[in-house]
Amino acid sequence: EDLAREVVRLCEQPNSFHFAYEDHESILEKLTHIVQRVYHGSGVELTPGAQKQMKRLEELGFGSMPV
Repeated sequence: EDLAREVVRLCEQPNSFHFAYEDHESILEKLTHIVQRVYHGSGVELTPGAQKQMKRLEELGFGSMPV
């Protein structure tokens, strides 16, 4: 119970949280921004299979969902 209260208290405090990407960006753009901004990587390199799956997800309308 104490832990739950502390979590609620912390969640109610002002914060500066923001996603590493914009909702309207493609899946690849979102992945790239996460890699660069969160993990400080240089970019994303997808296998052909992953590229195919990403394209299919976007065709099905899942491109605007959070990554």
